[in-house]
Amino acid sequence: MDRFGDLNKAYSFDGINNNILVQHSNSFNFQANNMFSISCWLNTQNLNNLNCIIIDKQQSLGNSQLGWNVGIETNSMFNLYLHNGVGGLYSSNYGLVNINEWANLLYTWDNGVSNVYLNGQFIGTSNINDQVGDNSESLIIGNNDFGSFGFNGFIDDIGIWNRALTADEVLALYNGCNVAPLTVSGNVIPTQFTQETYTYPNTAGSTYNWTVTNGVIVNGQGTNSIDVMWANTGIGSVSVVETNATNCSGDVVTYDVVVIPTNVEELSNQLILYPNPATTELNLQTTTELIGSDLIIFDALGKQIHKQQILSTNTIINTSSFAAGNYMVKIVGGVKKFEVVR
Repeated sequence: MDRFGDLNKAYSFDGINNNILVQHSNSFNFQANNMFSISCWLNTQNLNNLNCIIIDKQQSLGNSQLGWNVGIETNSMFNLYLHNGVGGLYSSNYGLVNINEWANLLYTWDNGVSNVYLNGQFIGTSNINDQVGDNSESLIIGNNDFGSFGFNGFIDDIGIWNRALTADEVLALYNGCNVAPLTVSGNVIPTQFTQETYTYPNTAGSTYNWTVTNGVIVNGQGTNSIDVMWANTGIGSVSVVETNATNCSGDVVTYDVVVIPTNVEELSNQLILYPNPATTELNLQTTTELIGSDLIIFDALGKQIHKQQILSTNTIINTSSFAAGNYMVKIVGGVKKFEVVR
């Protein structure tokens, strides 16, 4: 059972011969970089079975050891051992183990300085001017490769980084992904072929991934505010997922809208399109009142593909480069539809 009470979600160790073996990877060697972080959640079941190893990546015994391990001493304190192969055996002992309680243990190592955190809080530091030695041994969880220092209890959510986490990152890791869902704001009844702005409350360091149905994001992706061109009438939506500075993502927040049609009748007697469908060119006949207005063409997804000013009552648009499909012409506040065929 893990720390959330879910069955079969944490690794169980009997303190005798249970362990998890992870094949060697240079990702677990830190001599060149000389910095790393190691984190795990653990629940000790037997205080009589201390002097045990939680995570082990070491080679050989005695003064020739290379590598590192994290464990619990006989004094019920956590430790980080670093081995450099020349007799150096370093440890930093902090914190106290409580039986049958879940705890988050995290060690950082940064160029000779080891910090230890328990349940997200800094509890101690050690200054050791040396490097941790590399080896080609497997990574072992719950024991060492000799099977002589078995851990009795549960281990969960192990994390290993090739850098030293900051105190803020350690606390965020302990608290978990706690990105509270907020509310999108913007026009809930937009008009087709209009551009609207939608905003989500901004949090320093966060990024925002937006998706839209029945419209197109014109700009703002990644920020807390986007501009949307609504392409089709009916039910649409704006959705966003926030990812905070510690790379925790929140739930999808969705904002439903109803896209209403533009006033097509307003232009029914002022604009004539032919031929429709068109092939290589489209003729637009307008009344004199529309001379000087902007003429904009959108594709079926609401993307603007053409814009020009109406200079006379008869305008010819070259459609030879248009892909086959449906298009919309917008002039002032009205819309006409036409089709291009190939």
